[in-house]
Amino acid sequence: MSKEIEIYTSFVTSNLKFKKNTQSMKFMMEAKKLPFTEIDISSDEDKKKYMFETSGKREFPQLYADGKFIGCWDEVEYFNEIGELDGKLK
Repeated sequence: MSKEIEIYTSFVTSNLKFKKNTQSMKFMMEAKKLPFTEIDISSDEDKKKYMFETSGKREFPQLYADGKFIGCWDEVEYFNEIGELDGKLK
């Protein structure tokens, strides 16, 4: 059984890199047929605080599995390339 997967992002960012990376992360989860919830921190202060405290990072997107920070896009892409991502998500 898969873990609860969440992608933290901001729907109001004007940063094109963050938008592109968010789309890439969503495509990756869809390709793996893993259901996920997209969390918009621009409209949820509690989730925003949780994200910053948990990851210590202020970049998007951020991937979480069962509440555990997995990484931002670069880390997630790396874990996928070396074959470790599936183990972190399932």
